Amino acid sequence: MTSNQILKWTNGQETTNKNMKIVIIKIEDLKDEKVESCPYLILKTSHVGDQDIWQGQPEFLLGFSKKPKAGKIDLLFRNFWRKPKKAKGMYPVFRSSNEKWYTKKAKVIKVTVLNRIIK
Repeated sequence: MTSNQILKWTNGQETTNKNMKIVIIKIEDLKDEKVESCPYLILKTSHVGDQDIWQGQPEFLLGFSKKPKAGKIDLLFRNFWRKPKKAKGMYPVFRSSNEKWYTKKAKVIKVTVLNRIIK
């Protein structure tokens, strides 16, 4: 992974920080969706990277719910950031660019933490 890829994925954010942590969450593929889900790159600011793909849908990760229903966050973003692996098996709660909150109907199946030093 090059520093240019990281800057693209992170929308140019956190570029002054040479030590960058990115958490990648992969959700399960739902049978009724024809497209395989793309992983979400999450930044310390709770922004979702790769906005050229997502177009603000979602823009921020708010946390995670134990059940795929709206209105409840069981794992807040700040706690997730400290221990990302806790999100496995939970449902991501996002905020879109139009400020609507929603809970994904697919649970997290994989969490990967990248700690990169940009030269």
